Amino acid sequence: MGIPLIDFMSAEIAEIYAAREKAKILHKSKNIRASGNEVEEAVRRLLKNKLPQLYNVSQGHIVDSDQNVSGQLDIIITDKSAPVFAQSDDNTQYVLYESVYAIGEIKTAYNKGDIDVFQESVERIKAFHREKTPVNYISGVTFDQNFEVKGTTSYKNPLFSFMVFLESNSFNLNHVSQLYKTKDYGLLVNVICLIDRGLICFCQLDGNKCKNYIANPEFISDRTNPSNKWMFQSFGQDEQRKESNLAMLVAMLQFHLRTCELMPPDILKYYNNFLVANEGVTID
Repeated sequence: MGIPLIDFMSAEIAEIYAAREKAKILHKSKNIRASGNEVEEAVRRLLKNKLPQLYNVSQGHIVDSDQNVSGQLDIIITDKSAPVFAQSDDNTQYVLYESVYAIGEIKTAYNKGDIDVFQESVERIKAFHREKTPVNYISGVTFDQNFEVKGTTSYKNPLFSFMVFLESNSFNLNHVSQLYKTKDYGLLVNVICLIDRGLICFCQLDGNKCKNYIANPEFISDRTNPSNKWMFQSFGQDEQRKESNLAMLVAMLQFHLRTCELMPPDILKYYNNFLVANEGVTID
């Protein structure tokens, strides 16, 4: 008899919702910060268990070499081998933008406007300075421009962004339809997961059904093709809806991590603004 793998996901989701109940108690005790951390830490723990050990899952801020600093981010997925610029006693990290694969926002319940707020945060971060990994860069080596590289991406280190809502509440597609009609593909949040209902993600359609789920739609060149659409899609049967929806988010995140290639940060660029040599004395 095989192991019912979905039961493991059910147990992990139960831990997240148990954290939400604990958060409610902490919120009543006026410990607002701790109440928010409970659910965020439960989701981060799930992702740490699902992703290879090559990646670090943390929370904190992104900094770039121009000294821009992002707001607080619930989830930052980075190259585990990359240096951390700074870390506070509560494990809040300040990470170098070059080392970031993905960012995420966690909400216990959906409220109208939440997506817009995170969308603005994503746009600000994408305007930070980071060199694009060229398509002829492979495993630390930049090959000659004539080196043939198969693929459809124009560069190899796009930033992946996602949101997780435990409860969809009053969510309605009308709340976000204008956003998805007007924003460029490359600026929109890649995946929005309402655990109890479904995902907003980009699809290539075959008729009315999704043929391919696209993790990074900014690389879709044909923006006028009616088969390329943002969709709200649920997964699994009713009794396994939460498990299936969250599994799909993890699958799309893992696909991004497998295909994204970062270049190592040049730490000297971060120090250049204050690393100024004073007059020295020769040793004769």
